[in-house]
Amino acid sequence: MRDIRYSGNLSRLFFVLLMVWSHSSANVAAQPPDLLGVQEKNSAGANPVGMTLPPDMDPELESLRTRVESSTLTDEEKQSIYESIGKAAKYRSDKVTSTQSAQQTQAGLGEIADRVKSIKAAITALAETKTPAPEGSLAELETQLAALTAQRTAAKQAFDDAEAAISKSTQQRAEIDAEIPKLNQTLARLESQAEAAVASSDASLKSEAMIAELKSSAELVKTQILEKQNQQAYLEAETAANLPQLNLDRLGKELEVIDDRYKTLKAVVESKRADDAKDRADKADRQVEELHPALQEIGKENQRLATLVQDLVVKIDQAESRLQSSTDELERLRKSQEEAVRRVDQVGRTAAVSAMLRGMKQELPNVNSYRLMIRQRAAEIDDANYELMDMKDARNGSLKLQVAELFRKTGDLVAADQRDKLEQEALTLLEDQRTEYLDPAIRSQTKYFNTLANISFTESEIVQVAEVSRRYINENVLWTRSTQP
Repeated sequence: MRDIRYSGNLSRLFFVLLMVWSHSSANVAAQPPDLLGVQEKNSAGANPVGMTLPPDMDPELESLRTRVESSTLTDEEKQSIYESIGKAAKYRSDKVTSTQSAQQTQAGLGEIADRVKSIKAAITALAETKTPAPEGSLAELETQLAALTAQRTAAKQAFDDAEAAISKSTQQRAEIDAEIPKLNQTLARLESQAEAAVASSDASLKSEAMIAELKSSAELVKTQILEKQNQQAYLEAETAANLPQLNLDRLGKELEVIDDRYKTLKAVVESKRADDAKDRADKADRQVEELHPALQEIGKENQRLATLVQDLVVKIDQAESRLQSSTDELERLRKSQEEAVRRVDQVGRTAAVSAMLRGMKQELPNVNSYRLMIRQRAAEIDDANYELMDMKDARNGSLKLQVAELFRKTGDLVAADQRDKLEQEALTLLEDQRTEYLDPAIRSQTKYFNTLANISFTESEIVQVAEVSRRYINENVLWTRSTQP
């Protein structure tokens, strides 16, 4: 009996699902496509569920859509017309965007003279800029140096981008020169098709939609031609005014000013770091001589930390120099690779380009030596990291436990009536040790560790770029040789 009831329930469930499926299928039949991804409307008096329309549908296409929807055409015929309406709407939307771009470029033509004047004034002002003497504490100067380093990197990138833009300008003008005739041919074809469609129109909804699609497409191409012509005129006006080169000169002068400030500030920071480390070491030496024998261990740890910071000042300076050298080499390789690709794309695989590529190959670094340095530095990075973790553990440890451990070792040196006083003094000394010796050591060790890691990361990129360049050069030189008569 239970099986019979179950079978009956299952049959009824299947029937309900079948009815829901049939109703859903009827609703989705012959609905127009999502023209511009706008959600369907289903409020009273709006479009039926499933109908999606662009927000800026013009009256002509809206009227056509309404007539198609209320017509007696088959679902398949409606779907074909909806597709034409969708394309027409997309072309008209793209025309608006293209028109705005053309207008912006046209407006930019009138601003070129003012831009030239502004850039020349900026170059003059930069030439008169003098590097100020850095002022502030070591911590403040280090913060300034970090900010200036980021500013220097951004200025370098801006200069490189402007330099690349000059190289690409000629290619861009050539591409526009080639595109305009093609667009004119496309326009002539579309206008011819539109005229033929009008001449053979049977006044049907399908014919009307096709004519709207062709005319909208032709209007878009007209706007694209104007957009390209304005771009062409703008590039020519910029070149005539020497604007790209002037802008490069300005960016170069900005980079020069920032470089001067960077070098001056870096020298002051390095000097202050050395002086600060020496002062701490001298203070620690004096402190050891004055401390009670039971507290000598604290003074000796201060001496060790002060000496460590002095050593790290030298190591950081050497590591930063190495990082700068590696960064410069990476930039050189990237520019060389970009130049190789640009020459091959613009000139082709000629004998002259092949000779240039072989010359570039000779200048590629020995990647095996970089791999060896990375492997050797890995142990140094690990040691620096372990030392840093030990320092942080000491920084986060309990001072009371440290005092207890200290007097457990040196308790026989302390008279009973002095113990409380010396324990309090030890607690004060350990608090000072954290701020005066341990924190500076942690900052220096962190900087040293990060610099070492950045060196290896940069050198890994050098290896990757060099290998990509070598493969690219080999492929193109080999292709050139294989195609020579």
